[in-house]
Amino acid sequence: MSDPIALSRRGLLALAPLLAARCAEGPAAPSCAGAVPIPVPVAVSEALPFVQMAVNGWPVTALLDTGAERTLVAETLLPALGLPVDPRRRAYQSGATGVTTARPIATLPRVGLGTATFRNLDVGVVDPPGMRAPDGNSPQIVLGADILTLFDLDIDLPGRRLTLLPGRRCGVPNPPLPGAAYELRGRVERGRVVVPVTINGRPGAAVLDTGANVMHLPRERAAAFGITEAQLAAAPQRRVRGINNAVESLAFVTIDSIGIGPETLRNVPCLVGQALMGDMVIGTPWLGFRRVQVSYADGTVRVAAPAA
Repeated sequence: MSDPIALSRRGLLALAPLLAARCAEGPAAPSCAGAVPIPVPVAVSEALPFVQMAVNGWPVTALLDTGAERTLVAETLLPALGLPVDPRRRAYQSGATGVTTARPIATLPRVGLGTATFRNLDVGVVDPPGMRAPDGNSPQIVLGADILTLFDLDIDLPGRRLTLLPGRRCGVPNPPLPGAAYELRGRVERGRVVVPVTINGRPGAAVLDTGANVMHLPRERAAAFGITEAQLAAAPQRRVRGINNAVESLAFVTIDSIGIGPETLRNVPCLVGQALMGDMVIGTPWLGFRRVQVSYADGTVRVAAPAA
């Protein structure tokens, strides 16, 4: 039997409302005084992007995941760093397979990304993610929106680099993209960027998700885009690994057309699964071949169109 598709956990991480301990507000934004772009090299494995980070000075590999609401840490990393979890607090995490689990929370005293440093970062503790980083091992961190939204992002997966930009938060214009480029007027919801798209010619909204190596459509929205229950029943099934490595079989269909700005994608393979934000998840089958600038200040996305 083939290995399941290794999607990231579809990063919904909500802190439980009935906890005795107060939750941290998240990392502080870097100062705008003397703010400069911060380059971060990217490596790609299994069509997913990975970056190097540091936790208390310890080098770790992280999945770059714009679809994750918060940063997550593999439970196997904590003993190596001598870091405890807080038994009084739990995080509810929902994945692509529809499974929701309550997991503990840990506080990372010092987290580094490029030249940026963040203090006392609360993270959800999960099983080691099922995907493989370029070194063949599971990543120790899923880098999510609680850190990423502190910047504008220049995500250049073809060029294997991420740049953290001071951007509109600091009133600094982002560098121009080379060649032909276009702009999408999106919005930010729970740390995720949602942009307008058309799916089979019908208007919709899609989450841009570097942590997904396949396009993904919620089952409850399939009919709205002309995909019938009969088609779903007849579609081949693919095993998908989601949050904490729960595995489920999902329908694998072909979308006739997806429109993103001036681009039209034809005959796009797509998983149909559980409830997700938006009408679709746009993953690395599109993001992996384009340089994209994301402004979390206003949801603007600028795209350098590929030559072909």
